Amino acid sequence: MKKLFLAICAALGCSMGATAQNAFDNMNVKDFEALITSDSIQVLDVRTPAEFSDGHIKGAININVLDSSFMNVARQKLDKGRMIAIYCRSGKRSAMACSRLAGEGYRTTNLLGGIIAWTKEQRPVVK
Repeated sequence: MKKLFLAICAALGCSMGATAQNAFDNMNVKDFEALITSDSIQVLDVRTPAEFSDGHIKGAININVLDSSFMNVARQKLDKGRMIAIYCRSGKRSAMACSRLAGEGYRTTNLLGGIIAWTKEQRPVVK
């Protein structure tokens, strides 16, 4: 009975997740790269400082989304009137950051596949 209940809950969770609307856009590497060429775009790397120092997109601001002070630091450093292009390692943490920031009224977009996809497409990083 317990297994049946868990299976039903899992199925409902999947179906609800599949119909949920994101409050942000997801972009592939090509579109993300074109977007961030504009001076009006803020580029945000939400990985840890150690990950950031291993290589990041030129001009990116680093605010660790897993840090408890993420939203406070974001409010201080990010301009709510400008679009924020966000990335992480694989796209999961940046999607979380996009969602959190969008909930606060920021306009955000997420790099699908994160810096892994970026470097796989042989785009430049700064160390």
